[in-house]
Amino acid sequence: MLINPKKGFIRNLLEGHFFSLLGTLLVFLLTYPYLWGWRVGESIQTVLLMTILIAGVTSMRDKKRIFFIGVALGTPIFLLKVAHLFTPETKLLDLLGLILIVPFFAYVTVTTLSRVLSGEEVTQDKLFGAAAVYLLMGLAWSSAYAVLEIISPGNFIIPASSNPVGVMARVGPGSWPDFIYYSFTTLTTLGYGDITPITHRARSLAILEAATGVLYVAFLVARLVSMYQNEKK
Repeated sequence: MLINPKKGFIRNLLEGHFFSLLGTLLVFLLTYPYLWGWRVGESIQTVLLMTILIAGVTSMRDKKRIFFIGVALGTPIFLLKVAHLFTPETKLLDLLGLILIVPFFAYVTVTTLSRVLSGEEVTQDKLFGAAAVYLLMGLAWSSAYAVLEIISPGNFIIPASSNPVGVMARVGPGSWPDFIYYSFTTLTTLGYGDITPITHRARSLAILEAATGVLYVAFLVARLVSMYQNEKK
């Protein structure tokens, strides 16, 4: 059953592991387009990223070894985000934060997916976890693209805001919001084509992300159907 009738709906949400993680991810993705680009807004986004870090770590709270590894990966990022709130923005801090956040997102993605696919019962919490995994994958790949472009500029053609509609221009390192958008259009294989990878390095990442997105949905549906059928027996 998806919801235990002996418990209230709100209580089920609060006792689950992944509702808070999914909620913070959704809030971040819904708000970043409106807050990015001005100082106060970016501070708010930094705080939201910090809540994602906390939610990601606390989702592992009942598995001590997994939890402590998550704390070890998340603590340096958390400290960098705290520093970002009180210090001027620097390219070095941004790059270091992005480099560290890739393995953290990857770790939370893998551990969450492992728990979603384990057992033989389809629960509400597992469905929240499955949705969180998909969003985490998009953010992890977006961070990888941003790191690549900062370290070695010129991997992507990105629309220049000063150009007429439809005119593409090669620009310097794109901002992380550009790559969040590009990552999710690649993960979902939507592919609008307005941001284009032009180097083998960038294209290989795009291929891997697109394949990951397709295979994730296929394997997840197959596993959930299998779990549901076993539960009905």
